[in-house]
Amino acid sequence: MRCEDVLDQLNARADGELPANEAAALDAHLAECSQCRAAAESLQAIDAELRTAFASRRAAAARLAERAAAAVRASAGAPASIAPPAAESRWAWGQAIVGLAAGFLLAVALFRPWQPKSVVTPTLPQREPIARLAVASGWVEVQAAGDIPAFMCPPSAPIGRDSMVRTGPTERCEISLEDGNALRLDCNTEVTLRESEVVEVNHGRLWLTCEPGRKGIEIQSGGGTIVAKPPAHLAVDCQPQAARLMVVDGAANVQAGQESIEVGPGKQVRIVQGKVEEAPVSFDPVLETAWVNSVLALRGSEHPELVERVDRLLANVGAAKLSLLYEDELRRLGDDGVPPLVAYLAATRDTPNVAQRGTAARIVADVAQSRWIADLIALLTDANAEVRFHAARGLERLTGRNQGCDAQKWQSESWASCESAHEKWLNWWAANRDRYPAARRDIPAPTSPPF
Repeated sequence: MRCEDVLDQLNARADGELPANEAAALDAHLAECSQCRAAAESLQAIDAELRTAFASRRAAAARLAERAAAAVRASAGAPASIAPPAAESRWAWGQAIVGLAAGFLLAVALFRPWQPKSVVTPTLPQREPIARLAVASGWVEVQAAGDIPAFMCPPSAPIGRDSMVRTGPTERCEISLEDGNALRLDCNTEVTLRESEVVEVNHGRLWLTCEPGRKGIEIQSGGGTIVAKPPAHLAVDCQPQAARLMVVDGAANVQAGQESIEVGPGKQVRIVQGKVEEAPVSFDPVLETAWVNSVLALRGSEHPELVERVDRLLANVGAAKLSLLYEDELRRLGDDGVPPLVAYLAATRDTPNVAQRGTAARIVADVAQSRWIADLIALLTDANAEVRFHAARGLERLTGRNQGCDAQKWQSESWASCESAHEKWLNWWAANRDRYPAARRDIPAPTSPPF
């Protein structure tokens, strides 16, 4: 079978008109020809999407067909006593019938109303996937190998060898590779997955997680090759004619031209037109790769790696010249950043005067959603006055109540002055917690004065 004949054969099979012997020949050709196979898979995906999108319109097309047939039958069976219409009326009726028939034929061509909704598109030979789209903040464009149109890839969809993956101006995503490693793509990033261990970065920013015991990942960018040595976390910023590698954890080997160098943790290099150049030794991986936080939040606000990154950000608040930038990144996470901050406040309760605790409580009070009301009530008994102040402030923001004790009193007054207000908060929560099903249920009352 020639490649030129494949499209007609695919269309015939989709219409249920392909004889069995020709179908067998088509399957044999698709098994051998990767380009035709990619085209077949694309057609199958498009057909499935059209069936889903236009399911309700198939029924409308069928009803339209029945009305057209009924109109023709009624006209043919009209009583002879009725005078025939004038020539102009016959012409108008003829135009209406032609228009109706044209609309009917178009609907039939698009929606195939004679086919039941349960029709399953014949399964085509599938290429072995080398990756899957794990999570994404929006639509991610994927173009399989071969000259076929790109398509919008849904979550969990397989990605084949030599596929191009592209994110838009506001989309980020994570790709799970076949061998257990992961890639994260920033906005406006394009990569080509040559193999599950070979990634070509065309432009944009990439984060690579190379897990212990897995194969090393080869990244091609800037005219050079970067080979991650697991376990490792690498960040690559690829611009036209150049690329910058930042080794956050682990190590990597960089090859460009005749050069081959090892890059250790906390180091960075540039690859410019096939040559390795030194880059400033000092860089801040927490800030430089802060975009990764929003991708991790898509995996869940309690993801261990997100918790670790939040802890790193929090540790630098108040202890660095760029303190406000670290706090800004924590705030940028919004409610997704609250679980690690609440966990931090609970873990450090025995050391209440740690400076970062007040910052953590302030951010929680500013960005937390109502599912954290119970945790804020629990923080009213914290030994740190600043934590109590922000907890009360957050509760008032979320509920519009202060139970007769404003935030300033929680910061400056004794437990004896605030105890009755705390009891009111416990009673209010017991009566209203069913309105917040995602929130923590029970709040233990203190057995002794907490402050």
